[in-house]
Amino acid sequence: MKRLKSRRLWVVLAILVGLILVGRWLDRSQPIEGYRVINDRTIGVEVDASSPQWTRITGVTETSDRVIVSVGSFIFPWPQPEAGVGTSEELLVTLSQPIGSRAVIDGYTGDTVQQVQCPQGKCPGESSPP
Repeated sequence: MKRLKSRRLWVVLAILVGLILVGRWLDRSQPIEGYRVINDRTIGVEVDASSPQWTRITGVTETSDRVIVSVGSFIFPWPQPEAGVGTSEELLVTLSQPIGSRAVIDGYTGDTVQQVQCPQGKCPGESSPP
């Protein structure tokens, strides 16, 4: 009886470890395409959302001259009809201090992110790409 419980425990642990490894493999850092200032303490970062995924802010570091933003996406491994259609998503970042003249840095690439007036296809009078 004790041996059976021990074996079940090892099977459950092996399954959990397998799920964690698969989850880490599907979770990837993602580059930022641009950002816009919404108000003095809120920016919106634009990322690619063309595949089925859950995208979120994974880190924000603020210094006196820069804001470093990291984005991660959990990519779902099954096909969807709208996958690959070149869509973007805007994620909001609330800052502890006003943005002012600080540069926004992509935590994945280390590059300075370009400021845009509005996300792609979201400006008044602008339509999304076909």
